[in-house]
Amino acid sequence: MKIFITRLIFLALFFNKTNFLYGIENSIYNEFLKYEVEWLKLPVGTIYMKTVKGEKNLLSIRAKVESFEAIKSLYYVGGSFGALWNYKTQNTYIAYEDIYQGYNYQKRYYLFENNEIFVKKLEKVFYEPGLPHSEPPKRLRQDEKYIPLNERQDLLGIFYWMRLNKKDTNKGDVMKFNVITAGKPKVLIIRVLNKLYVDVPVLGGQKKVLHVKSGLLSEKKAEQGGDIIFKTQSPIEMYITDDKYSIPVKLWTKAPVLGNIEIILKEYKTD
Repeated sequence: MKIFITRLIFLALFFNKTNFLYGIENSIYNEFLKYEVEWLKLPVGTIYMKTVKGEKNLLSIRAKVESFEAIKSLYYVGGSFGALWNYKTQNTYIAYEDIYQGYNYQKRYYLFENNEIFVKKLEKVFYEPGLPHSEPPKRLRQDEKYIPLNERQDLLGIFYWMRLNKKDTNKGDVMKFNVITAGKPKVLIIRVLNKLYVDVPVLGGQKKVLHVKSGLLSEKKAEQGGDIIFKTQSPIEMYITDDKYSIPVKLWTKAPVLGNIEIILKEYKTD
């Protein structure tokens, strides 16, 4: 099963129309976002995301996912993901995922160097969807491999690349990016469906947003062309403010087994 919670937050953050200086000085270095995860309209968890400027032109991007205590024994989702991203070359240096979701645990490390991506994976499948998980697990898999870089970044790297490169978006626009996710090369496809106004209480009321739909495909399927984004399983939709801040305010999908999942912005600030 794919990690839908982390995919949602990864794929949300793509459409920023600010210039390079604005993004560096006022947003990227000091940004904090808090989201509430809802399952079948019930609050079940929280996602936190924060950036910290480090040495050697590296931006530290860290996110944490946590289920509410009341549901951990029923279905546990929790862990962290992040990246070190070079804001001068605008490329990912290191990325990682360390996430539990139900029956699955996935720990992945990516090193982007010398025109290759080194991938190290540890994956477990448990007998139980909630805590505590029994050991040994039902299945365990470890793997190490190299993948050609081919202009790929992790999903967080694509997010920050988009924020530092001015891009006006309109209804019907389609974008494609080479990415690596879940330890595999994929193509991220994003389509702008509409522009509309929605109520965003945390940002003070009505906001104009982009309604966006995204999907991940194999490289082979992406080459087929056509309206392929709507043929993917569990495409993710989202609202992103259509202003200079481009804040993702709501994300939703219908995931296999889990059903309807929504992620709603509850707090946003920059220092």
